[in-house]
Amino acid sequence: MTNYAPDTLPSLVDQGLVVIDASAEVAQNVQFSYSDSSYQDVIRIGKNCRIASGTILYSGALINDNVQIGHHTVIGTGAFIGRNSVIGNACVIGDDVHIGIENTIQHHSVIIGRTEMGDHNEIGPFVTIGTEPQHPRIPHAHQPVRIGNNNVIREYCSVHGSAEDLTQIGSDCYIMAYTCINHDVIVDDHVTMANNCNIAGYVHIKHHANFGMGCVVHQYSVIGAGVMLGMGSIVTKDIPPYVLFYAGQVHRLNTVGIHRMGHSDEEIQALRDWYRTNAALPLSEGMANNSDGWWHEDVNLFLEKSHRKICDLSTI
Repeated sequence: MTNYAPDTLPSLVDQGLVVIDASAEVAQNVQFSYSDSSYQDVIRIGKNCRIASGTILYSGALINDNVQIGHHTVIGTGAFIGRNSVIGNACVIGDDVHIGIENTIQHHSVIIGRTEMGDHNEIGPFVTIGTEPQHPRIPHAHQPVRIGNNNVIREYCSVHGSAEDLTQIGSDCYIMAYTCINHDVIVDDHVTMANNCNIAGYVHIKHHANFGMGCVVHQYSVIGAGVMLGMGSIVTKDIPPYVLFYAGQVHRLNTVGIHRMGHSDEEIQALRDWYRTNAALPLSEGMANNSDGWWHEDVNLFLEKSHRKICDLSTI
């Protein structure tokens, strides 16, 4: 049962129920709530924090130094907010959610479930992270969500909790508005998704992949490193590394993306020659024909995850 402490903040401090640094500023009508009448879990508020009116802090919440929290936000039981973070108005940070340092979470965003977020992320307004998986057989599994560092997740995006193992976004990703990342999706580092992409469950997206607007990816698909999906692409087969895919097929190498990753024209040509030489073979056999190419590790990692039919590569 939830009990709102009837006492004033000074009284709660005197009782040891709230530990607050003298430099922190807490509005008069901020509420403090405890899970039972024993009031055992202390709420801690660090140096130079600013907590605006209407906010509710639940038992065991830990607000580190220099955190700013807007009006009417809820900080759940046992939640951890890292230093120098900014949380907007009317946000919900759920029970036991862990938010690292220097994150910005804009107004009306909801981060709940078993979510762990790293540092220096920018979360836009009306984002939902950690909600129950959209899975008809195990809708309440609610397994972890992990988000790395230096990501941008724009307004109205959704990242669902895992149904079986883990939903994960790496570091240095840019996820644009209205994109949906479903349960058990793994997004590696440096991935870009334009607006309104829909990623079904159990998809694995390798590093430096780039999605145009409105892409749809079938469940259990694997998108290789450095792949470029043209806008509106519908993906129903696994796509090997470093290719450009649109209108339902592979067209050529993603030369622009490969250049941006620091590879030379000579390295790009070597990959093109390898793909063309081995287009008629399974990729696993083609790997034996050139085991020292710079792309070797990425193709091997792709093959380890791929269990579906692979796109035709004869058009490269």
